[in-house]
Amino acid sequence: MRFFIDDVEVIFPYSYIYPEQAQYMHMLKRTLDQRRLDPEGGDQPVHVGGNGGQPGAHALLEMPSGTGKTVTLLSFLVSYQAHYPLTTPTIVYCTRTIPEVEKTLHELRTLMAYRAEILREEGGDPLQTADALPIGAPATLGRFTAVGLTSRRNLCIHPKVVAVAAAAPAAVVDARCASRVAPWVRRRHAQWEARRRTQPPPIEGEPTRDIEEEPPSCVYYENLAALAEAGQAHPGPGVHSLEDLLTKGRERRACPYYTARGMIAHASIIVHSYAYLIDPRASAPVTSQLPSSAIVVLDEAHNLDSSCTGVLSVDITRETLDRSVEAITALETRVSECVAGPAGTFGPAGE
Repeated sequence: MRFFIDDVEVIFPYSYIYPEQAQYMHMLKRTLDQRRLDPEGGDQPVHVGGNGGQPGAHALLEMPSGTGKTVTLLSFLVSYQAHYPLTTPTIVYCTRTIPEVEKTLHELRTLMAYRAEILREEGGDPLQTADALPIGAPATLGRFTAVGLTSRRNLCIHPKVVAVAAAAPAAVVDARCASRVAPWVRRRHAQWEARRRTQPPPIEGEPTRDIEEEPPSCVYYENLAALAEAGQAHPGPGVHSLEDLLTKGRERRACPYYTARGMIAHASIIVHSYAYLIDPRASAPVTSQLPSSAIVVLDEAHNLDSSCTGVLSVDITRETLDRSVEAITALETRVSECVAGPAGTFGPAGE
């Protein structure tokens, strides 16, 4: 169905809307009007009244359970983007769990398919069809992209990392990944590969001259880097769920995790868990690519306090203490060896 909330035409994928949903959209409209960007350029919101004379706005909205809050949010947010294509920044939709991230992306895909069907006879959805864009609109607006984000544990496809991902802590999985894709690791592997290729062929009757063991690497990351150099790292417009990223990653043999990271700057809507907003260890790679005016939606916000507590808390076990003591002892031994080394050298052998 189609209807107006003030001047914004909303395309809603159901034949009936609850009064609570319509009221919710009116409140969303009032809030978002405070965050519209200056169409003349820049990253500053346009003040259109209300909010005590201050640009920007915050809203705390509640709907009864079972009244279609997610589809209400998505329908209006997407319609708002279509109505104000030059002044609506990236929308970041945060929810609590990975299944809820997938559910949100599924509902968004259904909504976008409905919009395309409804608007086909009118030249197409301006968010999904470049030909339907207003004059002067950025070309990316006709290539609507939504992407889900999650940790390496859920998106890695390297067999040796996947083997430990289910049981190991997230930090261990991240470390396994970093040990294969860190810049210095990639340089070391490139040097090894160059030596391997230039090694002369073996001479019959003489022992084979082996080079050192192959350093760790990730073929999926390297393939993605090659695709990026060819301008093909972005898998294209559309709604990309976590399962889609995994499937596409296996087909292209390209890392799904870093594919999703690379899509942040091009996405109209980003869906992820609270961690990417409140966890300093996870948020930096995401927030650094977003405009300061991004619209942030916190779904199920009553869970936010417990999520903050969980993210910012540390569990210290006996094993943690034992490993810490071992690490400190090893460091102390190494420092002692360095101090005892010959003058002007680092370490007993001048390392």
